[in-house]
Amino acid sequence: FAANDIAISTLSDSVQVFVSFGASGSASGSAGGATIAVSVFERESKINIGNYFIARATAGNIDISAIARDVTVLVAFAAAASASGNALSGTIPVVYAESTAGVILGNYADLRAGGTIAVSGHLEDTVVDAAGGLVLSNGVGIGATSSTARCNNSIYAEIGKNATLYASGLNAGVSTPNRALRRGVIVSATSSATMVMASIAAAASAGGFALSGVINTLAAKNSVHAKIDENAKISAGYALDGAGEPTSTVVSAESDVIVEADDDTHIVNCAGALALSGGSAGVGATIVSILFFKSVTAEILSATTIKSARDINVTANSRDNLWLLAIAFGGGSNTGVAGDVNMLIFFSTTTAKLGGTSITAGNEIHVLSSSDSLLINVGAGVAVGGTAGVVAVAIVTFFYNQTYAIVAGGNLTAHGDINVKATSKEFATADGAGVGAGGTVGVGGTFDIIVTKVVTRAYTQNGVHLTSTNGNITIAAKDDYDLLAIIVTLAGGGTVGVGVSFLVSVSFNDVSAE
Repeated sequence: FAANDIAISTLSDSVQVFVSFGASGSASGSAGGATIAVSVFERESKINIGNYFIARATAGNIDISAIARDVTVLVAFAAAASASGNALSGTIPVVYAESTAGVILGNYADLRAGGTIAVSGHLEDTVVDAAGGLVLSNGVGIGATSSTARCNNSIYAEIGKNATLYASGLNAGVSTPNRALRRGVIVSATSSATMVMASIAAAASAGGFALSGVINTLAAKNSVHAKIDENAKISAGYALDGAGEPTSTVVSAESDVIVEADDDTHIVNCAGALALSGGSAGVGATIVSILFFKSVTAEILSATTIKSARDINVTANSRDNLWLLAIAFGGGSNTGVAGDVNMLIFFSTTTAKLGGTSITAGNEIHVLSSSDSLLINVGAGVAVGGTAGVVAVAIVTFFYNQTYAIVAGGNLTAHGDINVKATSKEFATADGAGVGAGGTVGVGGTFDIIVTKVVTRAYTQNGVHLTSTNGNITIAAKDDYDLLAIIVTLAGGGTVGVGVSFLVSVSFNDVSAE
């Protein structure tokens, strides 16, 4: 119990930088250089409050927040050189990062404030993994880089069943992370994540065989969840009587009920392999992948009552930018071979959901879900040989995106507009190019497989009644879908040239409003 503010918070700020380097050289024998770098980071910034939590801020705010900020940078490089013998280099960086930022209030929480009630979880996460290998030799030269990164993020702001949340909104409000001052009852889970992986491998031999290869694997999983569970009683902007219950008197016309989940993710995975041989064959290969899974959910489940002097906003927003880029080059006085495999797997679900028995807004009610996705998957291979040049490029893309705006039940009444909208936007491009050239034979093949499924739905479930006394009611689903696929194969030889391009695209789109 406080006359003014009640604040419960955690703040974790972490910066980690790791650099690893290995090198060797030999004038007459073999040389080997290697580096292995491993970073494991698990961090929690969270608040868990049990059942029957009671808080009173007579003239102030109740602000409960868990915030985390992470930066992890890993740089690894290996080099080997031999003037007359063989040389080998290997680089293996591994990053495992798991971050949690969130607040959980147990069942039967009872929070009443003269100002604003805010419960928020927020994460800002940056991971950079850079690796490389270089080999120079007169004999056999082999350079390899294998990078692996796995990132799991969980961000939440959750209030349990049978909660009582009364905020009169009499002061300036609370600023949750990345937001301006707002008044009322706010439950917010927000996240921004940036992941960058870049790897190279290069091998050159004056008189022997040269091989370079890169394997990049980046897996990421994000879960962002803002929730008020069943049977809650919520009031924003109304005076409280002597028993602490909301009256019909509006004391703060700028107070809202807000439940929001927001995630912004940027991922870049790029690789390059170069192999050159002056006396034999040069082979360059890349295998790169992104595995991405995300869930963004904002929901009020089966509330008993919701009263807001101004707006009721339940919003879920997801933005994703994924770039997968690779190139391989193999050149040899005899034979040049290049190969590239790109695989991008994307699963995402964005949901805004509102349900309750009696839901009333002095102005507007919004149940809004939006997703905006950009996917770039590009791979190329170039092979040049004095006798033969052989190249193969394979691009695989799987994209599954779901966006839902749902009114799950109850009587919704607003003086202004009632909007139930699901909006999705996708731009995906999957492109491949292969060039094979040889003095006698040139062979090339480029393969591109794309499978996409988009579900965008806005709907009300059984037993829902919507009433706008002075505005409009809109239930709408909209999808903006753009797909671009380009593949090119060029093959040339003094005697034989064979080039094959193979493209398959399968798309399923379901856009509905009910």
